[in-house]
Amino acid sequence: MNHIHICLACDDNYARHCAVVIASVLKNVSENNFLHFYVMSSSLSLSNKRKIQKSLSGYSDITFFDIDETTFANCPIRSDFHLTVETYFRLKIASLFPDLDKILYLDSDIVVLGDISEIWALNIDDCYLACVPDAGGEKYRKIFSQYVDFDESFLYYNAGVMLVNLHKWRSDQMEYAFFEHLKNYKATLLFADQDVLNCVINKNIKYLDKSWNFQLSGYNHLEDGAKIIHYVSGNKPWNLYSFEQGYRLYYEYLRVTDWWYSSFFLRGILFFNCLFSQLHNFISLLKINIFYSKKRFFIWGASSFLQELLEHYPVGFFKIDGFIDSDPKKQAQLFCGYRVYSPDKLDLLEPDVVVSGVLNNLKFEDFIASKLKNKNVSVLKGFFVIKR
Repeated sequence: MNHIHICLACDDNYARHCAVVIASVLKNVSENNFLHFYVMSSSLSLSNKRKIQKSLSGYSDITFFDIDETTFANCPIRSDFHLTVETYFRLKIASLFPDLDKILYLDSDIVVLGDISEIWALNIDDCYLACVPDAGGEKYRKIFSQYVDFDESFLYYNAGVMLVNLHKWRSDQMEYAFFEHLKNYKATLLFADQDVLNCVINKNIKYLDKSWNFQLSGYNHLEDGAKIIHYVSGNKPWNLYSFEQGYRLYYEYLRVTDWWYSSFFLRGILFFNCLFSQLHNFISLLKINIFYSKKRFFIWGASSFLQELLEHYPVGFFKIDGFIDSDPKKQAQLFCGYRVYSPDKLDLLEPDVVVSGVLNNLKFEDFIASKLKNKNVSVLKGFFVIKR
């Protein structure tokens, strides 16, 4: 049997997302593989460790490493990024696992759709690591070229998925080099330890196809064939107002963890509380009853999250004339029993009220406003009222 060693890092806030990663790996790995998971944390509670452990299935086991975070006391953490001190723990994996020659590191904000044994089988004897170039790598390479003399073949990489040659890291004393760079250049760091890794390890790298770390954000679209989806933006699929692509995939694997019921139903209740709160404010201000009036009411954004919520929380008393969505695949189809129309049909639809399907997202509301710019519209917190 083939033994695969996988390392992750998380705190209590990311425990359930770590469980999702583990569940997705186990679901898609081929037979004849035994998976050893290692979770590094400075303060993971016993209850969350037990919950993560319950996510295991088949041929697998798990070990938890309690890391002393004081070792990383001088490591900078940007308050405007979704990072914690745990991100630096991977700089010490060579010494944490002295008996292993190779390990696969995975971030805790990913979902694995491919067979992880395909990465594990790669020969990296002559490389420090195997990884995928970062989506914004060219920009970051230019920034750090002020401090590092990069080889022409170097591509700034994303450290969320790395197959690491631990033997080579130890023999070349990379851990020492990491902390020396931190000591001398910590004021220059943008993405914490990822910058350290790129600045120190910029040669002898095996670059993988982007499908093995498809970095999904608001600036690109999920592509067919992605084997690992990495939610790199701050708008994670578990956020209350998130309509991130790949949302359903995250919740598909959350279903098999101990967090499923509490996470899903709490999110649903909070969402509709916010929605009805906005409706109440809207009705009070405009003194129209959109529940019972003859006004034509449309929601802009036929998202997968909204679909799941409408399936679990029917709102038959709520009058909706249809949905509007720019995605051609959704247009002219039924969405929870409602038609989905193209924005090009606005003149034919003659809506009286359009509400954003994405709460508290100013960019999305600006997009809707741009499509309604030729109409006499008043706006209130995501509601667009067409005056006739």
